[in-house]
Amino acid sequence: MPRAVTIAEAFEMARDLCDAGRLPDAAALCGQILSADPRHAGALHLRGIVAYRNGNREAAMRWFRKAAGAAPDFAVAHNDLGNVLMEEGRTSEAIAEYQRAIQAAPDLPQAHNNLGNAWQIAGNVEESVRCYQRAIALAPRYAEAHRNLGSALRRLGRLTDAVDCFQTAVSLNPAYAEAIAQLVQEMKSVCDWSRLDELTRQLVEVVETQSASVNPFVFLSLETTARQQWLCARRWAAEHVDAGRPAAPATRAGARAEGKITLGYLSADFQEHATAHLTAELFELHNRDRFRVIGYSYGADDGSAMRRRLMAGFDDFVDLEKASHAEAAARTRRRRGYSGGLEGLHPRCAARHPGAAAGAHPGQLPRISGDHGERRGGLHHRRPFCDPARPAAVFFREGGLSAGLLPGERFRAEGCGARADPPGVRFAGIRICVLLLQCVV
Repeated sequence: MPRAVTIAEAFEMARDLCDAGRLPDAAALCGQILSADPRHAGALHLRGIVAYRNGNREAAMRWFRKAAGAAPDFAVAHNDLGNVLMEEGRTSEAIAEYQRAIQAAPDLPQAHNNLGNAWQIAGNVEESVRCYQRAIALAPRYAEAHRNLGSALRRLGRLTDAVDCFQTAVSLNPAYAEAIAQLVQEMKSVCDWSRLDELTRQLVEVVETQSASVNPFVFLSLETTARQQWLCARRWAAEHVDAGRPAAPATRAGARAEGKITLGYLSADFQEHATAHLTAELFELHNRDRFRVIGYSYGADDGSAMRRRLMAGFDDFVDLEKASHAEAAARTRRRRGYSGGLEGLHPRCAARHPGAAAGAHPGQLPRISGDHGERRGGLHHRRPFCDPARPAAVFFREGGLSAGLLPGERFRAEGCGARADPPGVRFAGIRICVLLLQCVV
C-alpha cells in the first residue's frame, strides 16, 4: 500500500509541475493542498504564479494578496504583488507592497531594487538611487541593480557615473543585452567612441540569434539594416507586450452619423514645453466641420498658460496622469480611442488598443518609453523554496519596468517625411502619438 503524500511533498511536486510548464496540473495540486490547508501561503503564492503565467494578472494579484494575508511576513508575496501592480500602472500601491516586503525582509535586495524602480516611475529619482545603492550593498554582484542605478543617475544628469554603472553591469554579466544597449547609448552621450564597434557587434549578434531582447531605440541609432531593426523590434515586442489583446471595439453607428473624423493626440508634454509651443496652433487649426479632436495627457498639469491654451484647443481634454493602464485604456475606449506609445505611456496600456497610428516630428527620433529600470521575463522562482518565514530565496522577480513596442506599423522620421518600415512592429515612446479614433466611411 503506497504511503500517503504529505502536504510538504505535494507542494514540492506542485512546484516541479510549475517549473515544467504544466500549469493546469500545478494549479490542480495546489487546489488539493489548499483543501487540506486553506492558509498554506506557499500554495496560495504558487497559484498566483500560475495565474500570472497564464496572463491573468487580476487573478495573480488576488492570490498574492491571499498569500500575504496568510503569512504577513512573506516578503516575496508582497514583492511579487508589487511587480504586478507596477505592470498595471498602479505605482503608489506597488510602492506600499515593496515597503512591506522590505519591512518583512530588510535584506532582500530584489525588493530594494524594485522599490527603486517604482520611485523612478513616481518621479522621485533621488530616492530610487538610495534604493539601488542599498540593493547593491546587499548584493554587490547584482547586475540589474547596477544597471538600474545607471538609469537613475542618467536622469539626474550624472552621465559619467551612469556609464560606470552600465560598465559594471556588463562586466558582471557580459550577456546582459539591456545593459550593453544602455552603455552604448550613454557612451555616445559623453562622446566616448572607444567601444562602439565592439558593443555594436555584440548587439547585432544578439538580435540575429534572437538570444535576448535589445532596446530597439538604441539599436535604431546603430549601423544596422532594416531587417535587423525589424528582428530587434519583433523580439522586444514579444517579450515586453502582452501576446493577447482584446479586439478593438466596434464603431457605433450613432457616432458615425455626426460625419466627422475623430482624432486623438497623446503626449506627456501638454504643458510648458517646446513640443507644446510647436503644436498648439496645429490643434487649434483643425477644421472642426470635419474633425473632432481629443487631447490625452500623460504629463503633469503645471498650471501654465500653455496648459490652459492646449486644453482650450481641443474639443475634449483627458488627463490620464494618475490613471492605471487599465483605467487609461478604458477611458480612451469610451471616447472611441486606441492608446499608443509615448514617453510616460507604458506599452501595456497601449497594447490594449490595436490600430494606433504613431508619428514623430520630422527629423526627431522617437524617445525611449520608460527606461526606469529593467524587468526580466515573467515571475519566476528560485531554488530552494523556503518557508514563508525565510522567503529570501523563493519566488521573486529581478528588475523593474522596461519600455516596449506595439503591434502595427513603425514610422521613422526621414528628412521632412515619414517612411513606413516593415509591418508588424511600431516604436513606442514618441513625443506625440496621433490616433485615428474613428473614421467616417
